[in-house]
Amino acid sequence: MKFYLHKIHKQLINFSLIGGFGVLSNWILFSYLKEIYQLSTFFCSLIFYIFVLTVIFPMQKFITFKKRKSPINYEFNKFFINHTAYIFFDFCLSFLFVDQLHFIPIVGKFFSLALMTPLSFLSQKYWVFKG
Repeated sequence: MKFYLHKIHKQLINFSLIGGFGVLSNWILFSYLKEIYQLSTFFCSLIFYIFVLTVIFPMQKFITFKKRKSPINYEFNKFFINHTAYIFFDFCLSFLFVDQLHFIPIVGKFFSLALMTPLSFLSQKYWVFKG
């Protein structure tokens, strides 16, 4: 039991570092594109989604969850489904906070990310990289 808790603790720290990089990138990129280029909430979210699939997936797979032997296409498919749902809900929350409630983008995105990040860890830990 002690080893299992240590393993989860280490995964949570790695997820927080890598996820923190992703969240910070999401927050800055979204706010920058929304404020400077006046892009729609949808396109700001879509641009970050591509970043997540190409940069964050390998980092989470090989560093956080240390899944070297499992088939990458199987986990990538689950990661793709997981992050499609994540982006959908993140987009809906961003749309609510920024476009409907008129929070400034950096504040609205903060609330969206604060709600979505714990769910992302749980879904990756217990579904995408389960094992």
